Amino acid sequence: MVAEGGFLLVCLAGSALFFINLCIVWYALPHIDTNKKNDNNKKNAAASFDFLNFFASMKKALFSDMWDLFLVKFLLTFSVLLYRTNLGLVLEQRFDITPKEIGYLISYSGIVGTASGFGVGKVADFYRDDSKVMIHFTVLLVAAILGMTFTPYIWLYVVCQTVMSFSNANLRVASTNIAIERGRNKETGVLMGLNQSVISMGRIGAPLLGGLVQEVHLVGAGLVGAVFALLACAIMVVVPPERSDSQAVGKEKKEL
Repeated sequence: MVAEGGFLLVCLAGSALFFINLCIVWYALPHIDTNKKNDNNKKNAAASFDFLNFFASMKKALFSDMWDLFLVKFLLTFSVLLYRTNLGLVLEQRFDITPKEIGYLISYSGIVGTASGFGVGKVADFYRDDSKVMIHFTVLLVAAILGMTFTPYIWLYVVCQTVMSFSNANLRVASTNIAIERGRNKETGVLMGLNQSVISMGRIGAPLLGGLVQEVHLVGAGLVGAVFALLACAIMVVVPPERSDSQAVGKEKKEL
């Protein structure tokens, strides 16, 4: 049963957390006086920054040997966000659970993702190859999304949700490591910015496509999300990141 004023309480709680965060930042972080160096910094920034060089760096990063990594990152992000489109409504209709129980499930997913971060280093030490981490955990992600999409049991949904959160945490770290490694002699700032832009594009398009496919069928978003993740896995099999690394090193030696 939905309590009256529940949404108001959620908004107030969120506002309180933001205010607490503001207080922590204001009182905990040191204040740096930049008035003396402000004019010099502006002059140096204006003199050193060149829009043409900036866009040339972006174009070079997009159409270099990094294209497959950006595409895989987009597909993986898009698949997870696509499944999470209207997740509360889907869970309520499929399992007939209350908003409180839906909140527990979503919070559990966040807890598993946070806890998985502490084990990412051990997983990396076990594999010693970020490319294998990407491929193996993408397969797990596909299986988890399909399991959550079609399972009729809530306990099995929780198991698949655990696998998805754990896989997503490892994929996020492995993709970042590969991006840094392959871009070690390039514009690292541009690569990281494009990496975040790819995630933002996924956040823009996923709710739109998710709503459209859910108009066709309730499990449409999960099914299409699994297809996108499977496509990312196929790209990594055809264009393995480790092969791209060797090619990139070869190109750098030729340029030298």
